[in-house]
Amino acid sequence: MAVKSLEIEGRILFVAKQELQRSPATVRVGQAAYNVQRAQLNELAELQQLLDTYRPDVLILDMALAQAFGAEGCTQLKRSASAPLLVIASAPPHIAEAEHLALLLGADDTLKLPWRPTKSLARLRGLLRLHRQNEKLRQQNHQLRQELAERELRLKVAQTTSQEYSVLRDSIVHNAVHEMSTPLLQLKSSVSMLDSALRDAPVENNIPILLDFAKQALTRLENVLENFRHLARSLDLKVEPMRVEDSISLAMRALSRRWSSADKVHRVRTQVASDLPAVLSDKQAIAQVLQQLIDNALKFSPDEQPVEVIAQRTADGVRLSVRDRGIGMEAEQTERIFKEFYQTDSGSQRRFSGSGIGLAIVKLILERLGVPIQVESQVNVGSTFSFTLKAAPLR
Repeated sequence: MAVKSLEIEGRILFVAKQELQRSPATVRVGQAAYNVQRAQLNELAELQQLLDTYRPDVLILDMALAQAFGAEGCTQLKRSASAPLLVIASAPPHIAEAEHLALLLGADDTLKLPWRPTKSLARLRGLLRLHRQNEKLRQQNHQLRQELAERELRLKVAQTTSQEYSVLRDSIVHNAVHEMSTPLLQLKSSVSMLDSALRDAPVENNIPILLDFAKQALTRLENVLENFRHLARSLDLKVEPMRVEDSISLAMRALSRRWSSADKVHRVRTQVASDLPAVLSDKQAIAQVLQQLIDNALKFSPDEQPVEVIAQRTADGVRLSVRDRGIGMEAEQTERIFKEFYQTDSGSQRRFSGSGIGLAIVKLILERLGVPIQVESQVNVGSTFSFTLKAAPLR
């Protein structure tokens, strides 16, 4: 009798050495239905191929065939892609040794022949459901292990990144100590000289020097604190579609607040193409990068020379460049400026103020965004810093 209205709950494969008595292809057990297929074979490879083709939920294996395959062969069957529930059927006489042997061969359960589908499946039904629940748990465990491995990988990346921040933090602190110690030592020396001069001679020439050193100390301290703020903001990136024009505007506003002389910022010339696509990046982070690069360009350029910020469309995004006509660098210096806290103009009497940390922050941010930066520079001609942001995918 057909049971097309019933949902098929499982597929059964009954395998033996000898020819099996035919039974209906579909067997009804209560409100459930099972597809039943029989096969007669002798070789393990044949059975393995049949399992891969039919993919049964339950494999009922005749005891004689199970003994021929042995424990290793039965284990191999249970490890197949279909991973069936293995049941070993034993013919009369039914003795305890037969059930014990079936368990040794790796059986999940045993049946007694002759095979009566309706009666036998009634017993297997609960075991099959338990088997499926175990399989579902196994898959969930596998998924959890994958998620755990991914989290461990992210943790390692975070730990590595944290170490990089620690190195940068320590370098900033070391640099800050160096930056503050030089003007403060000179301030101390000037005060000592002033103390001596007050006894024998006028001291008008020493006071401006003392004030200048004090201003240097305060300016450098402010620069170090500002770099700390930049570093803190660079730790949390949010990559999303953005307009480079917005980042340029943010950078210019920040520079206007930082530079006391408006004339300095007015030297910045922006050249933004009209057909720029949206890019995939972090608006605030790119603004920080541009601010640091423009700040550097302003410091290392003569007051009468402009600094250019250029945004051009490329085949796959937007190329941003900051160009100055300042002191420039030797080729070996362009290789070092991003690798360490390097200053092209060092010493207590250097012409250009700053802590030398800005380009390290630029490198850190762009590396986290996966964006390389290029430097072109020539001594007494100027420098150009450039990087390209990928266009955001169209929705």
